[in-house]
Amino acid sequence: MTVEEEDTSEGLIDRVTTNRGLMGVLRASRLYLPARRMYHAWYAPRRLKFYSSFVKANDLVFDVGANIGTRLATFLELGAHVVAFEPQSACFASLSRKYRSDLRVQVVHAGLDNREGVGTIHLCENDALSSMSESWIGSVKSSGRFRALQWGKDEDVRVTTLDRAIEQHGMPTYCKIDVEGYELNVIQGLSKRMPCLSFEFNPELREDAEKIIDHLMRIGAYDFNYCVGEPARLELTDWAQPDRMTSLLRKIRSSHVDVFAKCPREEQR
Repeated sequence: MTVEEEDTSEGLIDRVTTNRGLMGVLRASRLYLPARRMYHAWYAPRRLKFYSSFVKANDLVFDVGANIGTRLATFLELGAHVVAFEPQSACFASLSRKYRSDLRVQVVHAGLDNREGVGTIHLCENDALSSMSESWIGSVKSSGRFRALQWGKDEDVRVTTLDRAIEQHGMPTYCKIDVEGYELNVIQGLSKRMPCLSFEFNPELREDAEKIIDHLMRIGAYDFNYCVGEPARLELTDWAQPDRMTSLLRKIRSSHVDVFAKCPREEQR
């Protein structure tokens, strides 16, 4: 089995049980959120070590799609200042309460898009899978990945752009984008090159990932890498040029992949 075909334990469980409808039942149960919190707490040391390569003390980080704040907590532990964007009212309220006294955190009740205005987020019974992308929802149902889940409610949300966020908060050292199939729209709202960012790769929307890479390369030069499953290690020893990264993405089967893009080393000096 090649690296591109590997599944982490979490990815393998998702792929096998979701196809039989069991993962959907688990995700919809009352036990899912506590179990998810326990899993992330158990994984926290490995996640901290991984992100320490990208985030240092006093860095500014954008957390786009903050959800319940799993990555946010990691960035804070590394000493960063974080602007967390979360469109779901329930998740926004939870994060606001949790971090109301932490001056290092600003929680913004908004989604990110390729233009400013108002958008619609389709709420899932598992809030981690709520999405502004109807095509992503349709594709993960068709593929069987989340066919047991329901997106039964909609919520109108304010949307802004990465360019506007940079104007308001400054240029982040690192930007994490995890928005369940809406990554292309988010990155289309960026015209300034960031030092480093990551976006979730969705195998059902492979062409979107290629468009994201093309868009980033129009802004400026980037090198690429990726991790499979919960961030623990990068898969490539040497960061890849865009053509190689695109070729790798065409082979990846896992649904738990984050693609990283950073400015070439010589430009970071």
